[in-house]
Amino acid sequence: MSIPRARNQGVCPVPKWRDAGGVVAVSAGGGRQSEKFQRDARCFQRRQPGCPGLLRRRDSKPKWEGLGDAVARTIWTFQNGSSLEFDRGQFDEWCVYEVSPNGQRVAPRDVDYFRELLAISAVHGRQRVYDDFVVVFDASGPKVTDESVGIVVEVGRRYGDDEELMKRLLLILHMGMVAENVKKNTRLGKRIKRLGVHDLLLESGDVARAAHFMRGMGWREIDELCKARGF
Repeated sequence: MSIPRARNQGVCPVPKWRDAGGVVAVSAGGGRQSEKFQRDARCFQRRQPGCPGLLRRRDSKPKWEGLGDAVARTIWTFQNGSSLEFDRGQFDEWCVYEVSPNGQRVAPRDVDYFRELLAISAVHGRQRVYDDFVVVFDASGPKVTDESVGIVVEVGRRYGDDEELMKRLLLILHMGMVAENVKKNTRLGKRIKRLGVHDLLLESGDVARAAHFMRGMGWREIDELCKARGF
């Protein structure tokens, strides 16, 4: 079955562009962008004469001028106006943020979305939720792409009334796995997320344990735990 291209279903969709890392979209407002950036972005979206060249078309090299670290890249906007984006965190620019409709930004913690994932698995089955997570795991490379987001959207559609919730949880995990894949000097990449989800859904069923049991372990020990579970 072919996977349809992802569509941003937000109340006010943001035009799709790519940055040098292949991220799907750029936020045109909210977050901690400078006033100049927000003004220029609004101008750009209206295609007014004399707009500064914030971005080039997606078929040419992207151009980021004078924006410094204050660039939030929106990956998905939900029907209620909330969104998920990458922005600079403590260590790099691949920190995942959840932005509420009123603009409040929070970096989701493992314990928070693990708790929600466990709750939804009580309704739809732990094995089913895990198997669908693995579909997203397999689609998670060093970039967020139209195709990878489309896969998440397609998986979310299988959950009926819980579609938006499941889509949100899987997008957070997808973005987190992409961030792990591009982390400098990584030995484990996205597998570290899969190990936590595996423990949560197929082993302990304990949110705190699944989120924290790898703390203090070396990468070789974690690598062996992953290999013992087939990934």
